[in-house]
Amino acid sequence: MKNEYIVERKKSVSIKSFLLCFIISIVFIVFLVLDILKIVDMKEKRTFLYILIILITPILLFTSFFYFKQLFNNKPILKIDANGFLDNFSRPHVGLILWEDISDVAVLPYMDDTHIISIKLKDPLKYFKKPRKKITKTDGDIMITSLYFKKEINEVVLMMKYYIEQSRKEQEKYEF
Repeated sequence: MKNEYIVERKKSVSIKSFLLCFIISIVFIVFLVLDILKIVDMKEKRTFLYILIILITPILLFTSFFYFKQLFNNKPILKIDANGFLDNFSRPHVGLILWEDISDVAVLPYMDDTHIISIKLKDPLKYFKKPRKKITKTDGDIMITSLYFKKEINEVVLMMKYYIEQSRKEQEKYEF
């Protein structure tokens, strides 16, 4: 087995998406400013356009900011080694998760060709500062989607299960 296995991130956003959101929001802001300065008169459509611009522009700006961040995000999704794995995908990022703290790893089908790696922790409070809200039955699990994986999900899960098994064998050596 390799010493370190890195799951690189697929680019999920194109420069065109970013530019589209950003340019449309700038155009809306320019129209608003031009109307306020009385350079352009929107006449009876003013109220409707103001409401539209005020509602849509913050959403477009937030989206363009998110897209911009994603364009330059080169962090790998996962780093897997003999100690554990470093998760850069799930929220909140919990850092290095040790193999001995994992009770199970499962692959769950999601949509189309997308799958989710469900990692069940023995003690979730060790990694999460406060208990997570019980919204779903996955309380205490870390969910990682394969949507942004450059590598095959089966390779990743096999590597994780191998290291979990090695960790269990190592623990059994020291138990009496």
